[in-house]
Amino acid sequence: MTTKKKKDLSPFYEGMDPEIRETLLKVHEDRKACKLKAPPRKAGDCHLLEDLCLYVFKLAHLDGACQILKKDCAVRKWVWFGHEFTDKMVNVVKEIAPQIADKDELEELRLVATRVTENGIQRLRRIFPKSQVKVYTDEDDKKNWQLSQAAYNPQ
Repeated sequence: MTTKKKKDLSPFYEGMDPEIRETLLKVHEDRKACKLKAPPRKAGDCHLLEDLCLYVFKLAHLDGACQILKKDCAVRKWVWFGHEFTDKMVNVVKEIAPQIADKDELEELRLVATRVTENGIQRLRRIFPKSQVKVYTDEDDKKNWQLSQAAYNPQ
């Protein structure tokens, strides 16, 4: 068995802004400690709601770190933010949802400035019957940017 040689990254970090370097080092530490979960490579690898969230964000080319709120190791709030979210994403969720064991743990699915149609919204409500599916327009987002943050509780 061959072992991987570790690269010396100190030259990479030397010319970097101190704040960025600190943040990047924290990300590396979190990955080593398994605090950060990578998105599944394919739909069949999704078994938990968190997997589904990360997979959908990967398809939308988004990070999604501030759009998922977890409590007691379960995803409670999931925010779809932006025009990347369309009925195509609803189709992906509908296809994967039957294999998600903890989908009923979701309390709120918030759509903010998306392109999901009324038909897509109704399908999401059927997929997550125990969740509140809330919809906010582009104008709502312009008035209150915090709607895109899962930790925010709109009144």
